[in-house]
Amino acid sequence: MKILHSQKRWLNILAATGIGLLLSGCWSHEKSEFMLGCNSQVRSNAICSCAWDKVTDKYPNDFIKAMNEGRARPPADFQRFLASSMQQCMKER
Repeated sequence: MKILHSQKRWLNILAATGIGLLLSGCWSHEKSEFMLGCNSQVRSNAICSCAWDKVTDKYPNDFIKAMNEGRARPPADFQRFLASSMQQCMKER
C-alpha cells in the first residue's frame, strides 16, 4: 500500500511530536500526552493506543524515563520507528 504525500507529511509531524511528548513528564503523563497529540492528528484511540503499545514494547519504561531525564538519547531510528508503528496500526485497523 502506497502512502500519499499528505499522509507522509502528517506522519512526520506526528513522529516529531511523539518524541517530544514521550520525553515529557512521568509514565502515565507521557501516555496521556502521547494520546492527546496522536488523537489530534489521527482521531482514533484504537490507532493511537496501538502505536503507543508498539513504542513501549520496543522501548521500556526505564529507557523512556531516561530519555526524559536527559540520561539517554533517542535512538537514531526512533522517529522512523514511531512513524512505522503508526502506519502498521492504521493498516491493522
